[in-house]
Amino acid sequence: MPLTLTQCGPEKLAVQDYLQVYQDGHADKNLTDIQQLPEQAWQSADRASLAPGFTYSAYWYRMSIDNQMSADCRLWLDLNTLRVTNVQMYSQQGIGPWQTQRAGVAYPVAQWASGQRIPSLPLVLPRTETTHVLLRLHSSHAFAIAPQLLSQFDLIKERTSESLTDGMVFGVVGLLIIFSLWVGVLFRLKILIMLALAVLSYIIYLLLVAGYAFVYLWPDAVVWNGQAIMSMEIVMRIMALSYLRVLLQVKDQPRLIRGLMSSAQVGLLALLLLRVIFPEAQWLDQGSVVSSVLRVWIVLTVLAALYSGVRLKLAYSWLIYLVVLWLIGHSSMLLFFSSGASMTVPLQNVWLIGVALPVALLLSYTLLSQITLGRQREEMALTDIAQLKSAEQETLEKRVELRTQQLRDALRNQNMLLARISHDLRAPLQHVLRDARLLQEPTTQTVHYGQSIQRAAHQQLDLIDELLEFSRGELKQLELLVAPGYFFGFLREIEETGVFLAERNHNSFKSNLANDLPLLVNADFRRLRQVIVNLLANATKFTKQGLIEFSVSLVRLDKQTGYADVSFSVSDNGIGIPKEEREHLLQPFQRGQSSGSYEGVGLGLYIVRQLLDSMRSQLEIETSKSGGVCSSFTLHLELAAEQELDQVFIESYSASSEGQERCVLIVDDVAITQEMLYELLSGYDYNPITCSSAAEALVILRDNPVDIIITDQVMPGMDGWDLLRRVRQEWPNLPIMLYSARPPVRPLDLDATIEFDACLLKPAATSDLLAQLSRMLQTK
Repeated sequence: MPLTLTQCGPEKLAVQDYLQVYQDGHADKNLTDIQQLPEQAWQSADRASLAPGFTYSAYWYRMSIDNQMSADCRLWLDLNTLRVTNVQMYSQQGIGPWQTQRAGVAYPVAQWASGQRIPSLPLVLPRTETTHVLLRLHSSHAFAIAPQLLSQFDLIKERTSESLTDGMVFGVVGLLIIFSLWVGVLFRLKILIMLALAVLSYIIYLLLVAGYAFVYLWPDAVVWNGQAIMSMEIVMRIMALSYLRVLLQVKDQPRLIRGLMSSAQVGLLALLLLRVIFPEAQWLDQGSVVSSVLRVWIVLTVLAALYSGVRLKLAYSWLIYLVVLWLIGHSSMLLFFSSGASMTVPLQNVWLIGVALPVALLLSYTLLSQITLGRQREEMALTDIAQLKSAEQETLEKRVELRTQQLRDALRNQNMLLARISHDLRAPLQHVLRDARLLQEPTTQTVHYGQSIQRAAHQQLDLIDELLEFSRGELKQLELLVAPGYFFGFLREIEETGVFLAERNHNSFKSNLANDLPLLVNADFRRLRQVIVNLLANATKFTKQGLIEFSVSLVRLDKQTGYADVSFSVSDNGIGIPKEEREHLLQPFQRGQSSGSYEGVGLGLYIVRQLLDSMRSQLEIETSKSGGVCSSFTLHLELAAEQELDQVFIESYSASSEGQERCVLIVDDVAITQEMLYELLSGYDYNPITCSSAAEALVILRDNPVDIIITDQVMPGMDGWDLLRRVRQEWPNLPIMLYSARPPVRPLDLDATIEFDACLLKPAATSDLLAQLSRMLQTK
């Protein structure tokens, strides 16, 4: 399948899905041989063929790129690897001749298609033509690729960033090595000296592998570069074993262990000499039997030394086990990789940071621990004398005084923290509200964004007021302000907030709202919003690249008493909460053991608990089906009627909207909705007509010229969908808008081609309603 280009390089484009691969087992085929291969010889590229590890085979990759644009396109094919020594790319434009480009340390730098350390090859794609690309990769090292197409600007940007990062990393590590050697020699710290030398050899090896020496020191010495890398790898292993001799205290262990360690080092030295004497010998390569046996021997020797030291009860710290585990894991990974196992992640340039960072941290820790140990030894005598002179009573009094002061400081800091956060956040939010009002003037798009910002800012101010109440110790004395409201409209705002919160950690958001929920209820929507948003914020904070689910269902509906039990739940597949910690986390300023790296002060669940207590409900925390957290509660809500509402829409600023005396038919069985829509539309130069049923609306339509219809969904007798069906039959071009307290519930028997021209959920902003009317009338 060819790769089709419709635009030239606005972003990086991974091409592995468009590649086909052929493995040349003897690495002896040329371009002509490859062209004569049957089609069935080619296979789709998969994970194993993109990361073959160490192999004597040559890998051929092919793809076709179809440039459908009206202009030529110049892109770069970046392999994202440092380890391929021989890269050849053949490209053919249309039926023209094949062009050849080279890269990799198998060729002098002067012959490379670009002077970049990391192989990248230019591709000129003629307009409206298909370019065929053949890529031959052969390496004396284990390798993996992640090819991508990118523009020259992106390539320069990526290479500059990589070089800057490498310079910073190696510069810092180099200074650390020099300082460690100076301290080790000055204080005669053998373990620090050996570790610094081992890290130095490791860094030199990384620089050789990264191609810095080949590009900048010996750009024409192809053979010498490969020998230098392999030789430096052996030197690095010898220095690592020398460090392990000191770390594991091999000199204090039996003669057998000392002999095993010496034999491993002698074996490495012999391998180094053989590499110098027989530079072309394949039986000494990375994946050879000799090299693999020596790796296994080194791993077994280190494990034997560790086991012997543990049996002798030598003073081993946790660091020793960590270092040995890391070195053995690293050696085992190289062993499997050399034998043909595929790597899970391609060897990109950023791997330099990942492999240099652990040894830098190890050297830093060893340096600091040795300096600290020396100081502790010097001060130990003085500390012992000072402790003997300290009176027991005086020490006890000081401790009591210290603990008391710490408790007071902690309580004061808690209140100061809440008050300070509340105070500092109010000022910028006031600016957000001001700017949001300004955004509503120019265009429809800015009006939408302005309303979203304004709504979020008002909700944030509500949360800050709660923090202020908590700092004054008034959270338990909350009074609920119960008022009627549209339930689905409230839940739609929660959905928008949930989507926004989920995006912060690249989560997906899913809402499950039952269709049988009451349309209007009496509730303190401000407090209820705070409860749900707190639960959503917790779920999104402790979940990364997961799924957040918000569900609302009807548990019981009693129309006689006018009450409904509604269940709310928020579930995720994040880190979860152990059962023994759940009650603990409902207390103020308490956090879970696994939440140390996450932001927060431990107030969210406590505030939720207090708010639900005031609503006569209880928070239930359970383990979700996916292993995360499922937080749920049930509210006993009083049903409300639309006649109890003060507003059926949200007053908001709207740019000039002239109705030009267009006739708008308002169909709703609730009188207050008719009245408010009538007043709103009359004020914007519309000519509204109201009626209470769909049947009455049909009579009006036959006797009066109507430009647009606004109808409710749920009405006695003929509902909004029946009215829509009749209107489409008799007046097919007449626009009709659905303005309902319930999301559209389409009848199963309705023709699929019949749709409302617009749908708004109550309560909608007046600016949105007027904008929809203007749009529908313009397209009429």
